[in-house]
Amino acid sequence: MTTTTSSNDTKTFTERMREQLTSVSASVDGTLANIETTGSQATADLRAKREVAQAGMEARRQHMESANAKMKTRLDAKKAAFDTKIADWKAKLDIDRLEDQAQGAEEYATATMMFAWGAVEEANAAILDAVVARADAEQAKAHAAVA
Repeated sequence: MTTTTSSNDTKTFTERMREQLTSVSASVDGTLANIETTGSQATADLRAKREVAQAGMEARRQHMESANAKMKTRLDAKKAAFDTKIADWKAKLDIDRLEDQAQGAEEYATATMMFAWGAVEEANAAILDAVVARADAEQAKAHAAVA
């Protein structure tokens, strides 16, 4: 393996992580926008957004479970590895083992990103549920005050 290939692998991984973080950030920004505009939006619009968020959360649930399993597997493997082995590999320039170690670390980072993305989707759905519940309560109060 050459330094150029290693550098390209690092850049590719970094770019994937940056794209995923940008997606998570956009989702959080969308949730914030929904919260800020709640007062001016109709309840039906909020319910529709909540349904979309729920569907997205359900779609991500399987990915979250898979990512969680990958994280656990990676954590167990990481615990089993000893720092001395890695130091030995470095000393012996055991490129294949070091490459496997890097690949495993990248897979773990990707799995944790998927888990975080799922958590953001779930939080988004929960926030919209809370906003709709509050709107329902306020609407009931208004009707009770009129009656």
